Amino acid sequence: MMMLPITIPPAIFKKYDDIVKQFLWEGKKARITLSKLCTPKERGGLGLPDPRLYGISFEIAKLAKYWKPTENRLDWMDIENELCSPFSPKEKLSQRNDTTNPILVHSKEIWAKVHQMYRLSHYVQPYASLWSNPAIHVGKGPVYWKQWHSRDICTIGDLYKNGQFMSYEELTGQFKLEGKQHFWRYLQIRDCLKSRIGNPSENYIMEYMKMPLERCTASQFYKLTNLLVSGESTNVKLLWQRDLETNVAQEKWLDVLAGCGKYVREAWGKFKQYKIIHRLYHTPVRLHTMKLLNDNKCWKCKTGLGTLLHCIWKCTLVAPFWVKVVDFLSEWSGVTVPLTPAMCLLGDRSQIPNASKRTFSVIMVGLVTASRVILRHWKTVVSPSLKDWLDAMVETASYVVCMSMYVRMYESMLCRLKGNTEDGMSLWEHFWNYTKTDKNSGPRD
Repeated sequence: MMMLPITIPPAIFKKYDDIVKQFLWEGKKARITLSKLCTPKERGGLGLPDPRLYGISFEIAKLAKYWKPTENRLDWMDIENELCSPFSPKEKLSQRNDTTNPILVHSKEIWAKVHQMYRLSHYVQPYASLWSNPAIHVGKGPVYWKQWHSRDICTIGDLYKNGQFMSYEELTGQFKLEGKQHFWRYLQIRDCLKSRIGNPSENYIMEYMKMPLERCTASQFYKLTNLLVSGESTNVKLLWQRDLETNVAQEKWLDVLAGCGKYVREAWGKFKQYKIIHRLYHTPVRLHTMKLLNDNKCWKCKTGLGTLLHCIWKCTLVAPFWVKVVDFLSEWSGVTVPLTPAMCLLGDRSQIPNASKRTFSVIMVGLVTASRVILRHWKTVVSPSLKDWLDAMVETASYVVCMSMYVRMYESMLCRLKGNTEDGMSLWEHFWNYTKTDKNSGPRD
């Protein structure tokens, strides 16, 4: 549907948004906007697909073909050229809305929307049309000088040379304009452009349009735009630095954001980890500040200050649980897993650099599962138990081990293609057997 060259009714996007919100927030009030969740992970989002931006990207990838050599033209481009005559489709994008063709109307809407996203006006760019352009007024309104247009004076950029507005002699010489009547028009258009537009310059949209044809894909534009128009999550980083009482290097922080949800298969688990890293869970301190609680003490121990780090890590009824989980993972993997919030809550890969990618993946699933066990009893005095964690891990391991043979063959093939002789499935089988043996020997609690 995103590839259709027509405007999609907003009601369809609204329905999609409602379904996603219902799944993520279970009918409760959303604590973060859906547009933020669609931003890249390194910008503080969850990397959810944005159907609106995908629709825009497919249309821009189509329009980019007009910036390519004529030998690459397709049949549908000839049809649009005929519909836009005497102008080109590129010129039509920045002219008045004087067409009823649904495909051309959609192209013009997307073109305007993309420039708005980059905080630009599509009427005043170098590639904008000089003719029937609402931003270029000579007298009472937009103009169209047929003789100039027939001489290939089509866009604002055509009147500039090396970043400077052409002199009258340069203009008439280059475009072979004959007769004295053009001087008055030259003065009029120069005055209009210099007073309302200034010197046009390149932008990210034009950089994309000028890419080689094989790189002008919808996915390329989606990644570029999604990254450039989204803000950074510096506030969350500062809060973690305060709680951890240490500075977090920007490179390490970006790795933490990029790794969020990377090792967890199910969508719900990914979102749980995202909510922890981005501190979206209500704590006694936050609820007390909002005047929704009478005190700001931890729900479990009733003595400590109920901050996020205390409730999920430092509380005397929670800390022993983390010790047992980390000990279990260390014994199974043969890798010493650091008992630190940077490792267990943020998933800082640099804390165990010697662990293989597959081993680290299983360890991260175990740590995220531990957080989920704690969150099951978030507002109660119930302490998390290792038995609950083992049950959850056995369920996860059994799912992976019992995957279809086709999926296992695919995973094994990827390992061989990447030169990785370690089989991720065998690791999970080993973990499953190890966990069942541990459970049969009795709980460690």
